[in-house]
Amino acid sequence: LGLPVPVLILPTIIMKAVPKSIGPRGLMFAELTAITAALCIALPGAIAIFPQRLEINATSLEPEFHNLVDEQGKPITKLYSNKGL
Repeated sequence: LGLPVPVLILPTIIMKAVPKSIGPRGLMFAELTAITAALCIALPGAIAIFPQRLEINATSLEPEFHNLVDEQGKPITKLYSNKGL
């Protein structure tokens, strides 16, 4: 899906626009600012794309989840995960 792409690409794009004449300390500050901005702005959007509660077929997981049964002995075919935010 390419979800973390903005978080990974934004600092690179921003750093290409920063002039190299600002010196090593200026470049370091600009890079840290770009990374912080990407994490604060783009990461929440990338996380928000995922649903809060995800339904997963048991057969698409590891073999130990394929033959699970509930208290009544019925087979469990779907498992649920919560993003936990």
